[in-house]
Amino acid sequence: MDDSAFLARLAGWESMPGSIEDEAYFSSAFPGPLDAKFDALCALHLEASADQRAFLIDLFASQKSTLARPYLAYLRFDNLILGYMRRITRRITAPGDTTPLRLGLAAAAIVQEHPDYRDVIISLAFLHYAATRAGIDPRPHFEAVAALARPETGSFLLNFLTRSPAGIQHMVQELGGLAERSR
Repeated sequence: MDDSAFLARLAGWESMPGSIEDEAYFSSAFPGPLDAKFDALCALHLEASADQRAFLIDLFASQKSTLARPYLAYLRFDNLILGYMRRITRRITAPGDTTPLRLGLAAAAIVQEHPDYRDVIISLAFLHYAATRAGIDPRPHFEAVAALARPETGSFLLNFLTRSPAGIQHMVQELGGLAERSR
């Protein structure tokens, strides 16, 4: 997409309902305004050029950006998008539900510089587990998003695929019982 279309979509994203100040996001009904806002951001990331994707990542990683001020807001954004990765698994219920899987993986690429990589691994486990339960082979989707990501993030996503399905299932069940919440 050309830069003017990208910037217009980014401006549209900023004006969408939903705020990183939303303290009730994790306990709010699904889907909510912030879920739609993250859908739009992740879709933009997937459709953007490599330079535009790098701009998005830098925008949210930078403590100086207007969207990331102050540092606590930056951490709130990171935590909200990780929560989004878990919440979107509720939309992965059938073999054709690959779009929410890819949106969740795009979120991982956006938040790649989270202070604690283990949080990203847990959210990836939720996505992988939901996809597998829905009859989706998550590997090609992880690979496609990894190919769009920065090299270190792409390697991180691909490395996740070396985990055993039993280990992923155990992680999900220990950390939230996706089966009970999403069904």
